[in-house]
Amino acid sequence: MNIAYPAGRSFAETGLIICNIILILSVVIFTLTYSRYIMDGQRQTRTDAFVSAVDSMKQVSKTYISNEQGYVDNWAAYITAGNMTLEEALDYIRASNTQADRQAHFVDMDAFEAHSTYKKGDSDSVNCYEKMAAGDQSIYSIFINNMRKMFSGDHGEVSIL
Repeated sequence: MNIAYPAGRSFAETGLIICNIILILSVVIFTLTYSRYIMDGQRQTRTDAFVSAVDSMKQVSKTYISNEQGYVDNWAAYITAGNMTLEEALDYIRASNTQADRQAHFVDMDAFEAHSTYKKGDSDSVNCYEKMAAGDQSIYSIFINNMRKMFSGDHGEVSIL
């Protein structure tokens, strides 16, 4: 079989050109594959870092809630021992609260009526719990279920979203 080559090109030169093209294509394919592998690894690293940060914040939240629960338990014991009315209890919490940004809500767990140590105008009434109890979003039901769990005295482990 006779193959015609362009003037001045031998079979070896043509073979060398084909080998170079195959080599270049192999390097390009390898580079694309390797860069995809590296990008996937970096994406996984970022995902792992995000999950770790969320887990850390979740633990901080649990610790904070546990500490706040201790304050609440102490206040509840004192209020119960003193047979205080709602107004007396709110005044006591307002006076004994050492953190200006902390508010306490007294919530009727049957009707979800609530009163706050923070007064807006002349009212200390809070209606967010009633709205959440009547709401249909799953986050509301999780919140209300956590409240019921804490109210029942089983507040050793509170779910943090």
